[in-house]
Amino acid sequence: MSRIFANKWHQKALRRAWLIGSLFGLTAVGSSGCSIMMGKPPTDALFRAEQSVRAATEAKAGQLAPVDFRNATEKLERSKRAMAAKRYEEARRFAESAQVDAELAEAKAEAEIARQAAQELRRASTAFRLKPGAAWDSDIQGSGQGVNKE
Repeated sequence: MSRIFANKWHQKALRRAWLIGSLFGLTAVGSSGCSIMMGKPPTDALFRAEQSVRAATEAKAGQLAPVDFRNATEKLERSKRAMAAKRYEEARRFAESAQVDAELAEAKAEAEIARQAAQELRRASTAFRLKPGAAWDSDIQGSGQGVNKE
């Protein structure tokens, strides 16, 4: 009789150990699966995208490169919405795309500002060259600079 009792006790202990081990294994697999699916929130990517949009705003990209700037701001908003919904991979993709669009808008705005400045310099130098007896020549001669007085 004691042998039957010991055998049953042994079987119960083995079942408990197997059940606990199985639960532990399923919990570990489930946890790792969730972390893979959920991922880590892309806070760095979102921060970089926000910084790029801010820099594009300061470069007047909204006026000088409106399409690219609008794309960047829309993607940044989509990234924030995806982040709030815990769709981290989607949020990361939108944030990275927003950063690229914002950098492109900033570069286009800076290029347009440089182009306008160059055009203004060309106009000013053309007007200056066309003036007979320009003030620059008379200022140099009147001050004694550029004239050799030996």
